[in-house]
Order: sequence, then structure tokens, then C-alpha cells
Amino acid sequence: MFEVSCNICESFEAAEKTVSLCAVSGTTISDNHATDDGAGLGGGIAINSFDAIVTLAGNSVTHNSGTEGGGIFVYDCSPTINNCIFENNSADYGGGIGIWGGTTTIQPNISNCIFNSNYAAYDGGALSNRGNSDLIISNCTFFENEAYSSGGAIYNDS
Repeated sequence: MFEVSCNICESFEAAEKTVSLCAVSGTTISDNHATDDGAGLGGGIAINSFDAIVTLAGNSVTHNSGTEGGGIFVYDCSPTINNCIFENNSADYGGGIGIWGGTTTIQPNISNCIFNSNYAAYDGGALSNRGNSDLIISNCTFFENEAYSSGGAIYNDS
């Protein structure tokens, strides 16, 4: 599994709080698998940090799998995901991207992305958005995604 830990990128102190910055761009993330040992979150990338500023741009995320978020899993973070391709990823929830907002409301922003042929065993073939999350999606293309239960392209329960 390829896991991005935002704390390894750059950190600075702001109002007595450590804020981490992380940017991943122009990268291919392919053929990775998150096993159930750690709940199987984020087959390609797992992002778990409310205080992080995360930007993913121009990446290809393909053929990854996990229990939640086959390509990417987002928990308690508001990443900006732009100009990425999510293709042939699979998970129980959120084949391409699985998003879960915890106790604080998050606002992930996904734009100009392509979601093609992702699969979810339950909900959100391309994308699953659950919990306290005010997801923004703009100018994205969804085609040939599939979910066994709900939301072949997008499942929203937030």
C-alpha cells in the first residue's frame, strides 16, 4: 500500500497548532492494496489528518483496492483533488474515493477529474461521501462505474 502521511511533507506552527502541508502531483499510483489488518482504508492513498492541507493534482490512480476508498480514502480532511484520473479501483465503499467526515465537518473539493470503471461492493462505485462532509464536485466525468447496492457513480450520506 502507498500511504501519504502529510506530516512528512512540511509542517509549521500556526496559532499553537501544527499544520501540515502535502502535495502529490504527476504521480501514478497503481496496483496497490490495503488489507483488512488496518481496516483496509485507502488502497492507493490514505489521508487522515484534520489539520493537514492536502493537494492532489494530475495523478493517475488505477487498479487499487481496499475496504473503503479503493483509490483514495479521506478521513477528517478537506483535500483539493484536481485533474486526476481514477480508473479500475475497487472497494466495499467508494471504489475510486471513499470520504468520511468525523466529528468536525470537512469540505473536500474534487474538480476536473475522470472516474472510469470503478467498482463498489456496496455503495458509491466511483465515490462514497459519508459522515460530516460537505463535498464539492465540479467539472468531473463519471462513466462505467458500478455499485452493487447504491450510487453507481456517487453515493452521498452526509
